[in-house]
Amino acid sequence: MKPLRSLLILALAAAPLALAAPMPAFAETLTVDVVFADADDAPQICLRDGEGQYLCTELAPNAAGARDVAAGDLNADGDLDVVLAVGPDRPNLFCAGDGAGSFTCSAIGTLPSTTGSIALGDLNGDGVLDVVAGNVTNQRNHACLSDGAGAFDCSEISIASDETHDIAIGDVDGDGTADILAANGGKPNRVCLGDGNGEFKCAPIAGDADDSYGVALGDLNGDGKLDAMFANVERLPGGDPQHNRACLGNGHGTFVCHDISSHVERSIRVALGDLDGDKDLDAVFANTNQQPNRACFNTGSGSFECHQIDNARFATNDVALVDLDDDDTLDVVFASSCHVGHRVEPNRACLNTGAGAFSCGDVSADLTSSSGVAVGAFAPF
Repeated sequence: MKPLRSLLILALAAAPLALAAPMPAFAETLTVDVVFADADDAPQICLRDGEGQYLCTELAPNAAGARDVAAGDLNADGDLDVVLAVGPDRPNLFCAGDGAGSFTCSAIGTLPSTTGSIALGDLNGDGVLDVVAGNVTNQRNHACLSDGAGAFDCSEISIASDETHDIAIGDVDGDGTADILAANGGKPNRVCLGDGNGEFKCAPIAGDADDSYGVALGDLNGDGKLDAMFANVERLPGGDPQHNRACLGNGHGTFVCHDISSHVERSIRVALGDLDGDKDLDAVFANTNQQPNRACFNTGSGSFECHQIDNARFATNDVALVDLDDDDTLDVVFASSCHVGHRVEPNRACLNTGAGAFSCGDVSADLTSSSGVAVGAFAPF
């Protein structure tokens, strides 16, 4: 195991972020821990120490190269567990947490896959979280039903072989059962309606193909029905421009989609939450290829006004919204990569001022190749 690494909590500089900007100052009552999947090295579990700092260690040394991570209580013991999208062509991992920051990992099912995204939800209504694996390299996506004790029965969701980069789970057709949305690259995004027993019927969300790498579900227009937000990646020069899109649901499993802005970006992931306290869901987009990350504020009807979160230009691979400093506002945690142009790109946190403006800084001076982030209380304080 690698030595403990302290993620120093320093005062935020007033000047714009440099390449190794310090971390924003947290309150001593941090309420969450953070897990980062790493595209090169082992995933890291970063536990709060009660004094406004994090201490990070390897979570699963045998899971180097994990592409995504999700957290939830999958074995009903009251402690948060972690699921890792390991790949390539290896079974994904279920890592059972002991409530004190340590984990015991085992393979999920027997189907090896190259998984790009992981999502958790109760697919068959038994009160236990199950796993959905969004697979790339034209492999079929998997639904893995949990027995509540750490074992899983995995099956293919459909016969379609897509390039699925992200997964979202929610009831989009109002029948009380979990459905699945898949963000696909180069093929139409799909909605897969569940029957409540872990079986699904899938169809394209729209007729056009999008290079979508992220998807999140929430009620964007206040009508009580789940909508979808897609993060789209700009295609190569000469192709059609790609814009991030909101797809408004009708409550029966179909959607009407529109671009949320005219910006052409390379958005990898999206997270939804009320950033400015107006009760509407806003969106944060994680952008790669040295583009600034963006916050898009909901006008209340499903249209958005988008702004840069700050001037930093990193290669960001994932985003999570959580109240880091216990001030009742949502903050942002970004998972970043370090291998673009030899720039120093640590993982970053942006503290919300309460009105949708942010103070951002590096989580640590460590170089990372982080590919995913999950948050939760993995150890007590």
